[in-house]
Amino acid sequence: MTAPPAPAADGWGGPVLGVDGGGTGCRAVLLRGGAVARRWDLGPLNVLLHADAVDRLAGLISDTGAVAAGMGLAGIRDTAHAEKLSAELTARTGATVVVRDDTEAALAGAFSGGPGVVVIAGTGSGALGRDAAGRLARAGGHGFLLGDEGGGYWIGREAVRAALRAGDLLAPPTALADVVRAAFGDLVGAVQEVHRNPTDRTLLTRLVPAVVDAATAGDAVAGRLLADAATALADLAAAVRTALAGENGPAGHTPSENGPAGNGPARNGPSGHTSSGNRPAGNGPAGQTPSGNGPTGNGPTRNGPTRNGPARNGPAGHATAGNGPAGEVLAVAMVGGIFAAEPIRARFVRATGATAPAEPAELGAVRLLPRPGQDPPG
Repeated sequence: MTAPPAPAADGWGGPVLGVDGGGTGCRAVLLRGGAVARRWDLGPLNVLLHADAVDRLAGLISDTGAVAAGMGLAGIRDTAHAEKLSAELTARTGATVVVRDDTEAALAGAFSGGPGVVVIAGTGSGALGRDAAGRLARAGGHGFLLGDEGGGYWIGREAVRAALRAGDLLAPPTALADVVRAAFGDLVGAVQEVHRNPTDRTLLTRLVPAVVDAATAGDAVAGRLLADAATALADLAAAVRTALAGENGPAGHTPSENGPAGNGPARNGPSGHTSSGNRPAGNGPAGQTPSGNGPTGNGPTRNGPTRNGPARNGPAGHATAGNGPAGEVLAVAMVGGIFAAEPIRARFVRATGATAPAEPAELGAVRLLPRPGQDPPG
């Protein structure tokens, strides 16, 4: 994608670096005179999980000769953590360094600094939005142990769980069992390897392409799993839209597609068993629907096209800043490798009207920098 240089890159009197660091990979861009001079695709970089992350970032700044660097990094816990890393990297390199979490860089790039909602789905998932008044709202991003629904790790984990349930005769047979055997040798091997390496998120994230292939080939359990992933990601966008619109503002997508609040897809799972209090019969691929889960209140009219039409996001192609009249639904952009899966992307776009970002997140990271001569944002 060819994107215009970020305005913050001008006037620094030297190269400017932008970094988008994530659990799946790290992308960097070097700008000279406001134009892209070089790009990198680096390995995974999460400042919470990788002990060498700060050393790698300091080395990158020094090696490129950058005088300023904007960084959106996975693993940032809060503003205080971001400010601490900003100060440390500035002191170690002599460059002006602004660190924020990866969703802030993605949002800045998605709408070229303007308002909107960005949903990120890579290894994990999360959403961040900003309205025309500058108010921010977040949803998700709670990490692979407690959240990240719809992300790559979650999809891989749910695939293994479905295979294990099928192997135990607790759920219908599924091609996902073959997916897991191909990756781990057998089902027992999957359990052992994941528990031996609990922080290695690539073990399960790597299953995503094969899960997509199984769904495309017609496996009902895999298809439902990807549908649940798309719905979880759409719910993130809905939550942020609702938070920024206020109680009476339009949300654009009704999270009740998964039933009442709190009954997200992780509770239903791909196994074909619908838990008590979750979605009605007919949402799982097959099997057991406990009594009392009737369709009352779950009619499809809640997610009708009048709420979800893409026309609210402007022309197709890339995200545009939603500087419309009061009450207008904020545009949504989708960022991350999970959206390369067509079943997820198509369902997510139908639910939210999402488009591709205007700029990649590494250029958005440059937009986190202040204008030359101004103090870094607090």
